[in-house]
Amino acid sequence: MAHQITSELKRVKDLLDNKDQFIIPDFQRGFVWAKNEIDILFNDFREDSDNFTIDLNKLPGYLLGNIVFINDEQDMNLASQYEVIDGQQRLTTLTLIFCVLYEKFNELYNATKDERWMLQSSKFSEYFRVLNTYSQFNDYRIKHEEESLNKNIYQSIIRNTGSNYGGKDLDEESNINKVYQAIDEQIDTIIADDVNKLFYLKEYLEVKVYLIVTKAPDVDRAYQLFEVLNNRGLMLEPIDLLKNHLLRNLKKCDKSDIDYFMLNWKQFSDHLKESEKKVDTTTFVKHFLLGTLGKKVTGKNIFKYFKEKGTMESTEILSLAMQLNEVSKIYSSIEASAVKNSFINDSSNMYIIFNLLKTKQSHALLIPFYHATLEQKERVLDVLVKYVASVIFSFTHPNNIEKDLPALMEKILVKDTIEEKVAVFESELQMMTKKYITTLKAILPTKNLAGRNKRKPDKGGRILKFIELYFNQNENIKTLKKIEVEHIMPLESDIEDYGFKNTDDFDEYLNRLGNLTLLTKKYNISATNKQFSDKIEHYRASEFLITKGIVEKLSTPIKKEEARVELQNQYFNVERVNTIDIWSKAQIEKRSQLLTDLLVEILSNSNEK
Repeated sequence: MAHQITSELKRVKDLLDNKDQFIIPDFQRGFVWAKNEIDILFNDFREDSDNFTIDLNKLPGYLLGNIVFINDEQDMNLASQYEVIDGQQRLTTLTLIFCVLYEKFNELYNATKDERWMLQSSKFSEYFRVLNTYSQFNDYRIKHEEESLNKNIYQSIIRNTGSNYGGKDLDEESNINKVYQAIDEQIDTIIADDVNKLFYLKEYLEVKVYLIVTKAPDVDRAYQLFEVLNNRGLMLEPIDLLKNHLLRNLKKCDKSDIDYFMLNWKQFSDHLKESEKKVDTTTFVKHFLLGTLGKKVTGKNIFKYFKEKGTMESTEILSLAMQLNEVSKIYSSIEASAVKNSFINDSSNMYIIFNLLKTKQSHALLIPFYHATLEQKERVLDVLVKYVASVIFSFTHPNNIEKDLPALMEKILVKDTIEEKVAVFESELQMMTKKYITTLKAILPTKNLAGRNKRKPDKGGRILKFIELYFNQNENIKTLKKIEVEHIMPLESDIEDYGFKNTDDFDEYLNRLGNLTLLTKKYNISATNKQFSDKIEHYRASEFLITKGIVEKLSTPIKKEEARVELQNQYFNVERVNTIDIWSKAQIEKRSQLLTDLLVEILSNSNEK
């Protein structure tokens, strides 16, 4: 038995609820997952559980993948230590998810004194670290042999969990930090939806997420396994099953029809692979079905959807292959560059939708208009960018877009002409946008926009960049690399001078919209922690009108821009500069409301800038 390779399907709880340690050897490749992988993972979790609502007893479970360990049974002293040959990305990510959950549970306990949070968190506190008999930190659950930035940051996160650490000294460029921050954002979104879903998420991860745990007795056999799993023995994806299913339906056709199908299928596949950003095939087919048929089909049910359609006519199959080819070409070009692509070139709205607001769900909405005129595409993009912004800035999860889509697509796709489709698209999205604007208007003026790191309120930065690019039409947002969010009121201040009763009150206002603006890095470094009166010249020299407008009245020699400049002066300038020396609580409240009112006006207007 000692020389055999064994495989076992294990729940995450079975893998982590013990004293085992996982060693990442120094010959392993580095940690490569980043925000995109976390977003895909959590979207899979949501899809599998219908946004954490299905009774866990009715879920078959989510297979996260295979991990390969070396388990040398001859060395009895290291029986609880496993050398990880394959699977460090998944193992590391799982420990970070539980780490963030542990922090959130404890924060909720401190805020509510509801003992449910404390009792639950204590049950998984060792999923990411090893404690001694006094429940104190003793060692890392995952140990890295190689010295690296990712190792140091991972250890900082694990060691400081539960101490209000907040990742203050993390290197923002490290993949571990990107994953850590992305997990935090995802879980914050779940809390905003329904805080009790954290209990569901914790149990779902423990008992409904599975890994295939393969153990090999030595390095040679472990690497043989690794090669097989990663090169020759990959599991068929739903799209591979679909291809085989369609070919079976074509088996009685002429060879020319089969050749035509295979040519289109290969080109469709190549379009997605050859993009600078490799496009996930399953995600593309989900968007394709929604954008061409108005059918919302989850990734795991793609094959099932076509199988349940029954026998398809050869003409229908060939048409499907041709459509997949044509649509994938434009789709992948958008993924490669939202600014210059086969759909439209040099569009700020496309940049906002896909780069700034990162709403991949918008792909499905554009597919019916791939062959529209330029004027029609511009109308579609203008109403779409307002809808997407209203969803994101009302702090609604982007997955809600997918919930809105099926009914909308049904109304669009039944229309005969593209112009009719555009007209329906405009009217329907404008109505849907109003719903989210109502929420935005209510919560944004007093919303704390801080992320885990109080110095980087990324959510506030996206709102400011949207205003600067969409409303101010400042193309610098698309090209400048080092745009930073500046706190107008200094991060370190005498709270009484600024109108605050205590530090909690100060912290609550620090990252409100009215205390944030945009600066390039060179000006932000110069302005850091200075009084408002000392920052005026930095703001006046700024490339951004939303910042310049705080300290001086804007003007324009171009007559057609006068109306917009009048609005800029109405909403950007809280008070005349020479009347205030500090940016206090009163100014933050006033500017938060002004910028919210501006957003409402921008998003409510129809095709007007």
